[in-house]
Amino acid sequence: MTLSFCAKLSRSRLRTAAGRMTIAWLAALGLTLGLASSGGAVGTGVLEQLSGINGTDGCVSKDGTAGQCGVQPALTAPQSVAVSPDGKHVYVAGSGSSSNLLIFTRNKAGHNLSKGALITAGTIDAGSGPRTAIVSPDGKHVYVTSNNGLFFFSRNSRTGALTSIGCVSKTQNTCTTPIVLQLNGPEGLAITKDGKHVYVAARGLQGVLAFSRDKISGVLAPIAPAGCTSEGGAADGCNAGVGLKGATDVSVSPDGAHVYVTADGSDAVTIFKRNKANGMLTQLAGVDGCWSQNGKDGAIGAVVCNDGRGLNGANGIVTTVDGKFVYVTSSTSNAIAIFARDKKTGKLTQPDSPAGCVSQDGKDGNTASVCTAADVGGLDQVQKVTVSQDGLTLYTTASQSDAVSSFTRDTTTGALTQLGCVSSTDTACDTGVATRGAQGIAITKDGKNVYTTAPQDNAVDAFARK
Repeated sequence: MTLSFCAKLSRSRLRTAAGRMTIAWLAALGLTLGLASSGGAVGTGVLEQLSGINGTDGCVSKDGTAGQCGVQPALTAPQSVAVSPDGKHVYVAGSGSSSNLLIFTRNKAGHNLSKGALITAGTIDAGSGPRTAIVSPDGKHVYVTSNNGLFFFSRNSRTGALTSIGCVSKTQNTCTTPIVLQLNGPEGLAITKDGKHVYVAARGLQGVLAFSRDKISGVLAPIAPAGCTSEGGAADGCNAGVGLKGATDVSVSPDGAHVYVTADGSDAVTIFKRNKANGMLTQLAGVDGCWSQNGKDGAIGAVVCNDGRGLNGANGIVTTVDGKFVYVTSSTSNAIAIFARDKKTGKLTQPDSPAGCVSQDGKDGNTASVCTAADVGGLDQVQKVTVSQDGLTLYTTASQSDAVSSFTRDTTTGALTQLGCVSSTDTACDTGVATRGAQGIAITKDGKNVYTTAPQDNAVDAFARK
């Protein structure tokens, strides 16, 4: 199951020699550009799905996917994946009929299994329809959003096992801790580097909520009053904001000074200044408070944001480790929008077309070509995004392409050059196994492995980063 431009293709489907030569040429070109712009990276950043002796190390699925994956019967429509900071464990949240948060041990030795292969370690109840999981920077706690709930767990760093320490929810029926009426449809999660605060993007609220974290116990408490910002403002008991319809994901800048939220209903990314002491968020004033498709808060209405491109269906977001750039994935634009970040003010600036975005075919969804076309593809309904700790490589998932894509980054300009993609269905990509509906994505701190979720295959996939 070896899946890269510089490795053998998997047993499941061979490509033509001409096709391999074309893709290899494109990858080599992209790699050359990427190395030149970044000052000379070690390795390529290309992904290679794991294989192992039995050929099943590259994925774990509910039914084993016809003998091509390991088996974990509890895997149901997994959405999110998170890796512990020590690299020992991987946590997977699924939104199907299961309420389980799944726990895997990451194989670091590479004896009978590939290095990075996943070994089932257990499950724990994380409410109805878990959506997103994150691990605290100190590795002591795990947090999970579920339908109208936010769950907290303590983590055993040796075994990876989790113990419930509480939750907050919109209704008393779910948790015994205080009701948080604004916790309506929570999805995205982010925690500050200092571990003091957690932020939740809530689709139903059309906003973002702030929680304080007890760094010893791990328990979260809503920041009140008005520890939230929403489209409804005072009617929700929140501060008023714009560009937050269908809030999906959230990212905190490495310096902790700013918070960024994506919203697919507003086709926007919003910008907040963060009070480092109390965790409160304040949206930047005027159009500086957001970038959206055509500057509007959704398809209709007045212009309230900066006029952006590649933002239809804004879904995933990541801020680079150096804090200089923000990348937004947008599932309707089939694009990755690129923003330079002012580290002092938090303001974002999108480069002029076509440098401001990379898309499936150069188009912005179904509109005219305004983006740079991806060298290979694999961006149809692009979902989530992550960047390696060294800042040299960016990775995305795409649910229609069933693909995981890799890009080199120009660390000066933020520009992206595609290295390739892996998919179980898209013939433009290298052949993968159990990648249908590719959704969640996470990279290990050591940069050696990337993990993704595939809801349509009820699977989680494992890749080596070259």
